Amino acid sequence: MVCKRCGAKIPLRKNESVGKCKFCGREQKLKSAEEEKFDAEIFAKQASLDDFNAKLKDKLDEKAMIKKTYKLAVHVIIVFVIFLLSWHFGSERSFRRNTGVLILVSIFVIPGFVVGYLGGSVLTYKLARSTSRSPHAAIVFAICTFNAYGVYVAIHFISHSNYLKINKEIDGLTQLRDKAQNELDKLKQHHKQLFLT
Repeated sequence: MVCKRCGAKIPLRKNESVGKCKFCGREQKLKSAEEEKFDAEIFAKQASLDDFNAKLKDKLDEKAMIKKTYKLAVHVIIVFVIFLLSWHFGSERSFRRNTGVLILVSIFVIPGFVVGYLGGSVLTYKLARSTSRSPHAAIVFAICTFNAYGVYVAIHFISHSNYLKINKEIDGLTQLRDKAQNELDKLKQHHKQLFLT
């Protein structure tokens, strides 16, 4: 067995219940080879349990990060739509002079066409055209608004898919962790019955 103070190996001798470390001089109760084997197995089970707990914690942190990212993206889209509404109903400048809108169009118009929201963009344009003097401004408002919705749908779909995937992984790790915990508890109980009673 190993000395509890200095870590030196203490030789096991038959018919001896107490041993003395030749390095530090500490006397301590000696363990049998069978008890040493149990201790090693308990240590291995505990290490496995700690590993499952660490992996489970990482997955829970990842799940929380997905939730935070989704909320942040939704808030950004909401702020963007509010900006569009304020620009559409409050701006007196023409489309060509509004360089900020040109930048927004270049960012949002291409993904929107790829996703395929042309029909919705046309409908939104008709609604916007009825409240706008400039057809160019109505086009910008329609495309950007509907593309903001398209981006929201894409973010929601991706987040939901990641949620399902990570929840499945968390369930699997939880089952493995519970199994390892049960095995460790049984081993400790068996150890107690054999050597501590």
